[in-house]
Amino acid sequence: MSHAAEKRRSLRGFFSAALCAVAAEAGQARAAHRVAALLVYDGEGGAYQRAAEVCAAELAGDFDVVVLSESQLNTANAWRAIGSDEAGPDVYLAAGARSAAALAKRAPAGAPVRYCLVASPGAIGLLDRPNTVGVLAEASVDDQLRLLRRALPKVRRLGVLYHSGSKRSLDTLKQARSAAGDSLTLVAEDVARSDAFSEALKRLFAQDVDALWMIADPAVYNAGTVKATLIRALRERTPVFGFSASLVRAGAALGVQVDPAAQGRRLAELAREAALQGEATTVSRALAPRALLVVNALVVEKMRSRFSHEALAEAAEVKPR
Repeated sequence: MSHAAEKRRSLRGFFSAALCAVAAEAGQARAAHRVAALLVYDGEGGAYQRAAEVCAAELAGDFDVVVLSESQLNTANAWRAIGSDEAGPDVYLAAGARSAAALAKRAPAGAPVRYCLVASPGAIGLLDRPNTVGVLAEASVDDQLRLLRRALPKVRRLGVLYHSGSKRSLDTLKQARSAAGDSLTLVAEDVARSDAFSEALKRLFAQDVDALWMIADPAVYNAGTVKATLIRALRERTPVFGFSASLVRAGAALGVQVDPAAQGRRLAELAREAALQGEATTVSRALAPRALLVVNALVVEKMRSRFSHEALAEAAEVKPR
């Protein structure tokens, strides 16, 4: 073999070894910078577990994620479950209010806590804790009215039952009046004025409402009042817009749904942002989820002429109970 050929082979060997060394070093660097996360979800099965599973799958490439149910969190030594140095997770993640409250209480001060599927973060102290950000479980008032208008373009008078003693009712009404604009009149009836819920319903329907919007307030709606509202609305042939897919299954013509998988993906995005920021931020805030229109085809069929065919074609259909 000529001297030149030997030199070329030697150079190829050198570059090959160098590339292997660089690749190994890069792999070690990636491993060294993997983010440790603890992800806890409420209950077993259902929306919370689904959101947690999607979040964990989204983070699998560059996070080391320990996933626990809320009950497992109470029995497992979760704070030492990640990493060998017992330093604890870099990011704390929760799907559901109970899990979020537990992590916010037990995570070190200033450590990033991120959550999804929480209806009232302020009620469990999440908005008061620094570096705590998440996604609400319910669609915003703006999104609900936007979907309602798209599906029912002829609605001009929208009936709403509320409770004057409930801050949640009053806040929702304030937001709704701001979002309604000039083209939509809110006809609000206070259930606190009556001894019987049926009287408030009767007064509301006597005011020629085009549709009824059920707001998410337990001071107004429980199992009994939901049933009474849906039965009366069917009798009056008035479409009801519900604040959840479960209300649509129960008999509301249409409503809003928040997809647990989408919540899980959003939680993963928040986790990545938190990993970059670390403890550098003290901001706490709650974000609105993406809202989807859902319809009950059996109920819609009884009053189809009132609905936008385009909106119905795009909506998801739920099966009645």
